[in-house]
Amino acid sequence: LFAHARDGREFWVSLLEKAFAKLYGSYEAIDAGSKHPRASGGAAQAMGYMTGGISRRVRKSEGDEWPEFFELAKDMLRSGLGGGAMTVSCPREEEIDLPAGEIKARGLISHHAYSLLDTGGGPTLEWCGRRSFMRLRNPWGHDEWNGAWSDGSREWDQHPDVHKRLVADRGYDGNGDDGAFWMLLEDIGRYFVHPSWCWFSPFLHSVGLTGA
Repeated sequence: LFAHARDGREFWVSLLEKAFAKLYGSYEAIDAGSKHPRASGGAAQAMGYMTGGISRRVRKSEGDEWPEFFELAKDMLRSGLGGGAMTVSCPREEEIDLPAGEIKARGLISHHAYSLLDTGGGPTLEWCGRRSFMRLRNPWGHDEWNGAWSDGSREWDQHPDVHKRLVADRGYDGNGDDGAFWMLLEDIGRYFVHPSWCWFSPFLHSVGLTGA
């Protein structure tokens, strides 16, 4: 967890960062992709500490974890039951067996967490060709995916109905360099790891038991 205050006169963010480093033993231990056993939950785990929410990393079982994460994300985003945040991590190339320079060439930042903003389509829907999409955001607010279905790519012109449903109807800027972009689920599975979520619904703080 790394952060800084927008106002240079505020120091509480740096103190919070130092507290996390002290908890885990060093600043290195809280770096993205740390192998520290207590820091294995990544960004979602850090959000859980700061909000009191429940964090979880979706892990591989007998199949691919990404379809499971897609359905989970879709349900959380559409339910309206409290708040939540979801993240994925773009690892170093050697960790996922990609050619040297591949991640950078695609506009992504290795060793970096991205937030999940939205989902679209799905394996049972005809209008999207049974494709599953996720909208991610680089928290830096710039540097975006430039592959298939990226902002301004030819896929949107080739499939105007998909553009209408995922961009125009949802009020997104399809060409702005704001750090947000759509990706196919299979591409996310190729370039990202550690799908995680943190649920901080107010309902979590109002559950109790009564009895004699």
